[in-house]
Amino acid sequence: PAQGQTRLRFGPELGVTVSQLPARTVLHDGGPYSSYRDVLREPLVAGPLIGGRAQLEMGKRWLFAAALRYQTLGEGSNRESEFVIERGRTWGSQVRQRQIFQQVGVPLSAGYQLFRIAKIPVTFSAGAQMNWLVRAQYQIENISIRQGEIVFSDKQEPINLLEKTTSIRVPVRPFQVQLHASLSAPLGDKLMLLLHYNQGRMLHAYDDFSGIHIDPWICISPFGTSFRHSEFSIVAAYFW
Repeated sequence: PAQGQTRLRFGPELGVTVSQLPARTVLHDGGPYSSYRDVLREPLVAGPLIGGRAQLEMGKRWLFAAALRYQTLGEGSNRESEFVIERGRTWGSQVRQRQIFQQVGVPLSAGYQLFRIAKIPVTFSAGAQMNWLVRAQYQIENISIRQGEIVFSDKQEPINLLEKTTSIRVPVRPFQVQLHASLSAPLGDKLMLLLHYNQGRMLHAYDDFSGIHIDPWICISPFGTSFRHSEFSIVAAYFW
């Protein structure tokens, strides 16, 4: 089509989301005993992201888009260990945290073509994404370790953060709004690749969750406790 035309296109989307990058911290403590603390964050790679997309291309550079997505924000675990080495023997404890967050999202965005890479136009878009959290689950496992072997393990029942229980007196609110930015480039006439980043959503909870450490989703602030995170997604869209 001519560069000055306006066209509306529809198609499915498929992608993958990373909600947490891997990291590891080891802290040593001196004294009569040699002790250390090992905190390992495994990458929360989720997927697939599935949905549908509609976009309006106007003129040479403008792009307006809306999508409907089902997205798994994170399914993985963090591991926090504390060990003491005494007379050549190692003993300690480990806490493993598993969390699953899933949502239905509706991102709305406006974009403008900024530049070209090898004759491929690259468009920068920004907007807001309305989300409905359909699953927010957390599970913790306490482990005792001696000489590198597990001698005791206690896995608690999963906690549903969306339901009112004895431990969750006020559930988190399922409806949230995020801001997002993305870079997109067409790969031919029907296929488009998007790098999508969401940031700014806070799942406010008016209860005291300090007794259950949920990292990285939980953040203690002077105004109470809130769940927050960001997501980086790689999405491919195919237009009919």
